[in-house]
Amino acid sequence: MNEAILDLQREDDRFSSDAALSYTLTSEHYTDPDLHALERERVFARNWSLVCHQSEIANPGDFRRHRVAEEELFVIRGRDGVVRGFYNVCRHRASQLIDEAAGNKRAFITCPYHSWAYDHEGKLRAAHNCENVAGFDKADFSLAGVAVEVFLGFVFVNLDTQARPLAERFGDLSAWMLRECPGIDDYRLLYQADNEVPCNWKLLVENLIESYHLELSGPAHKTFVEVVACDEDAGGEAPYAAVTHDGWSSHAGPAGAPENAAYAWSSPRTLGATNAFATFHVFPDWAFLLWPGANALTVFINSPAGPETTAQRFAYYGPEGEPDEATRGMMHYFSHVLGPEDNELCSRVQKGLRSRSYRQGRLMVDAARSAVSEHPVHHFQAQIRDAMGL
Repeated sequence: MNEAILDLQREDDRFSSDAALSYTLTSEHYTDPDLHALERERVFARNWSLVCHQSEIANPGDFRRHRVAEEELFVIRGRDGVVRGFYNVCRHRASQLIDEAAGNKRAFITCPYHSWAYDHEGKLRAAHNCENVAGFDKADFSLAGVAVEVFLGFVFVNLDTQARPLAERFGDLSAWMLRECPGIDDYRLLYQADNEVPCNWKLLVENLIESYHLELSGPAHKTFVEVVACDEDAGGEAPYAAVTHDGWSSHAGPAGAPENAAYAWSSPRTLGATNAFATFHVFPDWAFLLWPGANALTVFINSPAGPETTAQRFAYYGPEGEPDEATRGMMHYFSHVLGPEDNELCSRVQKGLRSRSYRQGRLMVDAARSAVSEHPVHHFQAQIRDAMGL
């Protein structure tokens, strides 16, 4: 069935490896349940998914529940300080083990059905009446594990236990982030806002990584170009630019005016080396953002909750302590002003993708790969196609 689905996508497909000549992904990539199911296995079951910052599970027994590729998982810090990840499934008769989103399991993870109990390393420690069951060995029934990596202070999981390590693949990103956020390992969660958005997750990623719409869409976007200098003349600083890399893209430009209609700031950001705006999107669904004058790192995640529904997270991390006024202003602006306007724009696109009149559009990629060029969208869509086997 998978190949039949993909064969249909290859028919009259005008996507090109040459970004300057390419059309978009076909509309079915954003609506079709069978393609969504295939994407779940070939994209999300094989890539790293961001769970939380390590400070959110700082103590032995601290855990966070997580969902990726429609699998229920949890990560937990052991008594030895190591963070491990497991499927949230009892090895007896498949009951879900943990219901809470986060918390602490001081001693054991106990199944609510038959009280099988597991330690923080996933080993089965107690199973009622097991001593009377022929050939039963508790060592055979440890929790099924997933790959876990702590990268730039954040905890990631991957269903593919042979996945290439993040630190090995994204060395350039790591160097950039450590320059801009040298204290990132010790950051704390400052604020979080979660949404369910009625559109395919890829639309929200594509909206994030293109600047073509910034001066052309709603009122919140027109204030964005006040806080970030998006034009080609940056007054001697490196101009706003979008650059694609292996598995990620960067979008960076100098700060705009401290007094602006988005949020005001009086002093440059003090987290690291510069006060520039920057977005770092990593395939498939997570991104880091830094804002002028705001002393917080934004984590922005758009994960599929269905073919046409996205679970969205805005999370902000920074040094311990009360955020300053500019940082609070930025968090409000992105989560509750600019973000909702973007969500509305993407929801409108989702409705249009259902029309029989539309299958593919033309990507607006210019020769200079300028700030408004949609080459990052092409880069992202090419990764989707590669992962799907197109």
